[in-house]
Amino acid sequence: MINYSTGEFIKEFMNSENVSISDLAKASNLSERSVYRFLKGESKLTFDLVEGIKKLWPDFDTDLLYKYERNYWDSLERFKRENELKNINNVIKLFKLDWLYDEDSKIEKLEKAKAIFGLKNLQNLIISSKFSNYAYFSKAKNSDNKISEIWINSALYDYKSENEVLDFKEEIFYDSFKDLRELLNTSDVGLLIENFKMFANKCGINFFIRRNIPNSRIKAVSYIDEENHIYIFISDLFKLTENLSLSLMHECLHIFNKDLSNEKISVEDDEYEKEIDKEAIYQFIGEDGFKTLRKTSLNSIYDVADFKEVTIGLVAEIYRRKFNAYDNPSINDYLHYFKSEELFF
Repeated sequence: MINYSTGEFIKEFMNSENVSISDLAKASNLSERSVYRFLKGESKLTFDLVEGIKKLWPDFDTDLLYKYERNYWDSLERFKRENELKNINNVIKLFKLDWLYDEDSKIEKLEKAKAIFGLKNLQNLIISSKFSNYAYFSKAKNSDNKISEIWINSALYDYKSENEVLDFKEEIFYDSFKDLRELLNTSDVGLLIENFKMFANKCGINFFIRRNIPNSRIKAVSYIDEENHIYIFISDLFKLTENLSLSLMHECLHIFNKDLSNEKISVEDDEYEKEIDKEAIYQFIGEDGFKTLRKTSLNSIYDVADFKEVTIGLVAEIYRRKFNAYDNPSINDYLHYFKSEELFF
């Protein structure tokens, strides 16, 4: 793609010649606003502009200028078509991964895809036999989490179709954050969800639990949209109450630290994400409690739980993470597993 419009090219030339927008506007018999839009690449080259350029620079090769203009807009149209094709390929991938619920009709799936990707017209896709095969019959084996952006868009669509979007109450959130530790300090997943829903509604956080999407490994996401609405989405991939408690604290810390983005989706092995994980642990047992855990003594789990007044399960989960003790049956005895259905009540 040609990166500079004709107007931007002329603007660079004007700067080198110390010619102002007003000078070109007068020579072209146009308003300064019209010239400004052209120089910004928002409008096309016109006959009046060419005449003005010829007045200012009689030796300027206007034939070359016309050719550059034609090539630029042709290139821009190709770029738009390629970008639309990229969106269409994303839609195909969404269907191919079976990311739309089986009970949805074909038309519902297409309408949902249009909403998620902002496509106005999918008629060409509807009549495409290739797309139909992808959309309704193919079951791809794909665990590529680069499609996390699609996951977000799909979750936003599901949430907004069922709920009124809440405005974030920043002052209430920061005032209430001190209570979050106690709300998440439970081994009962039902109480945990109830407590967090209450906290989220109070603070204007749009909290949503969704069914797992096939071939996705995403468990929890915090997100801010262009209108500064804040969301926390979790999937039913969670099976452990203590893991869910730590993850909800993790996502709230993103909000607390004001590092949410609507452009970048973080991944688990990101260094900053690891720091947030550690910060979430410190919220429950402090840095001193974390250091107190000793690999050679399981009694340290009891000591930290008693001293920090948190559930034994939370400390056991933190112990598992610190010492990579996921296969230790003694540790697993302290943890509280649940069925995904228990998240929905």
